[in-house]
Amino acid sequence: MRVLSLRQVAEEPPGGGGAIATFDAEVAPGIRVNRMTLKRNQSGEFRVFGPRVGPGAVAFFAPAVSIELTALAIAALERQEPYVRHAA
Repeated sequence: MRVLSLRQVAEEPPGGGGAIATFDAEVAPGIRVNRMTLKRNQSGEFRVFGPRVGPGAVAFFAPAVSIELTALAIAALERQEPYVRHAA
């Protein structure tokens, strides 16, 4: 799994509870998920959400996958790579 691109969102709301970044990732060889969102809740924990269309989510992730995606997105954000680009 790897982050393909990451775009930091506007400033995080005070106290958390909002989107920090959107990103695209390759979740398995040849399978990409675009427009995922990295959020921090008010208790400071990070969580990844799949893309949405209207009121519904397009993708759901098993807890282990969500944990790995969250760690990868946080690492990319901490490296301050707002536009991470890797070869396809």
